[in-house]
Amino acid sequence: MNDEAPRNHEVEIRRECPDAEIARILARSLSPDNEAYATARSEGAILKLVVRARSLRELQRSVDDVLACLGAAERSLVKASPTRAGTHSARKPTP
Repeated sequence: MNDEAPRNHEVEIRRECPDAEIARILARSLSPDNEAYATARSEGAILKLVVRARSLRELQRSVDDVLACLGAAERSLVKASPTRAGTHSARKPTP
């Protein structure tokens, strides 16, 4: 597909984080090199992701990719600082 074709399809994903610092960290970790494809920013404790694509199929794949990256970033944050990661750190210990 022509890389110059307009990205007419867009989805916005908003994720409430435990606090503004975590939202900022996640936004920085998810900021892509190609902002024509996706953007990530924090607004207080809200992580805001916007994904753009030329077709609905491409949009679905791109959203899947972004959500997979978000999951990995959240898991990394929990491992790095379990007491700062909010609800994700409330796991029961394994016997």
